[in-house]
Amino acid sequence: MVALMEMCLFTIEHPQARRIFIRGVADISKPIDDYDKIIKFKDGAEEKSELPKNPYIEGETDYNLFEELKSSIATHFEEIGDELVFADEYGSENAVYNNHSTTDEYIIEMEKVVL
Repeated sequence: MVALMEMCLFTIEHPQARRIFIRGVADISKPIDDYDKIIKFKDGAEEKSELPKNPYIEGETDYNLFEELKSSIATHFEEIGDELVFADEYGSENAVYNNHSTTDEYIIEMEKVVL
């Protein structure tokens, strides 16, 4: 069977509040193009190239944490893209090591899916 597409499903969480997160999908089929083209973020039911709107009420703690997370993603977009393209399929030998990344600014959980 020939794989038609390789996708990476991911969740990026705020390290101080794991309830604050952004989900998305990246087309990691080879050849890999510009990260701006292959990474889409969930915004409600839609997938968009830009980061989603803040769903929290301005002035609340969760609003500020969500803005921090968005800022971290924008600042480290290339590094995050590098992590996503090396995700492994669930159950593979290296998935435990390659499908999780933690920094002081964000946590990434990811999984490669072959369609």
